[in-house]
Amino acid sequence: MGGIESKCGTLLHGLLMPKVADADYAGSRRIISFPDPPVGSLLLLSSIALRVAPGAVEASRSFLVAGLGGRCVEAADGLLSISIGATQLRLDGSASGRPGLAEVWPGHFYLWVEDSVQTHDQCEKLEKTLGGDIIKEVHRIKDEYGVDAMVLQQPVGNNTFIINPAPVGGMADNMRSVLPARADAAGVGGGVGGGGNALGVIDMMHLVPPGASDAVARFYEHFLGAAMTKKNEGWALHFSLGPALHQTMTFIEDESLVAAVGAGGETQHGETKHGLEDSPEVCMYVLSKSHLNAAFRRCSQAGLVDSQVIWEDVDAACEFRFSRCIDPKNLDNVVLQLQHIIRSPDHKEWPLPPEAITRASAGYSAPFQELPFEAGSSHKRFLDKLFEK
Repeated sequence: MGGIESKCGTLLHGLLMPKVADADYAGSRRIISFPDPPVGSLLLLSSIALRVAPGAVEASRSFLVAGLGGRCVEAADGLLSISIGATQLRLDGSASGRPGLAEVWPGHFYLWVEDSVQTHDQCEKLEKTLGGDIIKEVHRIKDEYGVDAMVLQQPVGNNTFIINPAPVGGMADNMRSVLPARADAAGVGGGVGGGGNALGVIDMMHLVPPGASDAVARFYEHFLGAAMTKKNEGWALHFSLGPALHQTMTFIEDESLVAAVGAGGETQHGETKHGLEDSPEVCMYVLSKSHLNAAFRRCSQAGLVDSQVIWEDVDAACEFRFSRCIDPKNLDNVVLQLQHIIRSPDHKEWPLPPEAITRASAGYSAPFQELPFEAGSSHKRFLDKLFEK
């Protein structure tokens, strides 16, 4: 936890110092909609799945719904699913548990809420009913009654959440404009504009071992055609619906993490001598079916996707899966172990109303093409040529 706490402190300092904060951080109070994203940004970080002990399901539900202000939503696979704006936190509390699913996200979640005082007060109440400390830090800069930032600890599961109030002046309404309408007491609802106090998952910080972040960035740029930007201590993977939401997944190097070394001398991040470690599951949406096709073919040709899965299967399901992230400059180098579901917006579980305006519905396209492999050519030789300067 030491690495996570250190990175939380660094982020909080930035959020509470408007002169140095990024323009789209809540602490700056300068925007009512998100700026144009980097070219190549993926569409949506739609869900994160984690395991939770069967006896801790209700405590988790109370924290995410009553504490953070999320909303329970139906899930086809029976998992406890809580929407935080356009993103779902999905918890597997079954007795058997999904094989390979981790309990803890290796970093922290950064959320915006509409009313941070409400979040604070609700979490105080939960501390009394659930027992234990939920509120780890509270920062009040403007006055003694407001809450400018908080660090919260999930009462079970040990996941860390950093909370900021969203910028004032219309940002909350803008973020809700693409969400399903909130159902009334009878469960009736339609259109757009719903949501609880929790507005969205803005960033998910994922710790990686020293020296791994550059290779992680190369993986997402090459295999998913994604936009990556350099940060002080790592790289950010970008997602954007448009003016209503911009998200990042940030990969930060941490010296407390040590990478194992494979038999051939290659670095194996996210593996142990016993095999692959448990890891969380993330679901990401790309901009279009053609983008999905290009990403699938690159991942398949590199051996990341089950060899029995063909494009016709992916085309029908509008998704494919993999769990290993490799360095495209060295295909033997596993730089990240993280379960991925990659989908196109025509997937049946697309979480937003069909009338919601996003970069996908507005016809944006990704500058990403299928690689033209020649018969008998080596993937490694092709990538060596691709990365020639």
